[in-house]
Amino acid sequence: MNSLKDSFPRIFVVATRKFDKISDFGRWHHGVWEWNIQLRIPLFDWEKSTWSDFLSVLNKAVSIFPSKDRLKWSGASHGRYSMKDYCIKLECCGKSKDPIWRLVWFKFAPPKVATFVWKVVHQRIPVTTELQKRGVRSIDQPECVFCKCESESISHVLCHCGVVWQVWQRWCKVWTVNIVIPKNVKQLLQVWFSQIIRKRVYRT
Repeated sequence: MNSLKDSFPRIFVVATRKFDKISDFGRWHHGVWEWNIQLRIPLFDWEKSTWSDFLSVLNKAVSIFPSKDRLKWSGASHGRYSMKDYCIKLECCGKSKDPIWRLVWFKFAPPKVATFVWKVVHQRIPVTTELQKRGVRSIDQPECVFCKCESESISHVLCHCGVVWQVWQRWCKVWTVNIVIPKNVKQLLQVWFSQIIRKRVYRT
């Protein structure tokens, strides 16, 4: 879509004000928006059709009811920005929506926890292996802080570490569910949010 400047270059040239706000080019009068665009010179007769087309384009953007202008974020149907919608939009840009994000932003935990899980799935938690990938060499203890046996990766710290897995097993015993050690956190989410596990956790 071209700008008004490119679509109506003649009107842009003769306009006295070119870079003001929309509110400076008109006003509401008895519930109807009236344009007040001042030109340096009168238009020729053959230019009046262009002027009519110009006003027609402008009127398409005018609200039916008088109201104050506000910012609207196009990433969500309601027009309000949220971290959840931004992350989903960022992840799904140019490709189909991954159902995993419905689980990540499930309304079960506070937004900070959901944001943490989003970072985990994206491998954005500053564990040892991720820091080394980013050139951080001054790491005194590259091993897992819990078991001190394996390298500290996100999947290890949250899933595969023997100490951490014992914690998972204790909670699974409380909820009377059984899960197999997943390959990564994404698989853990998919297993954890299965219907059987979710219903049992909610009941507790």
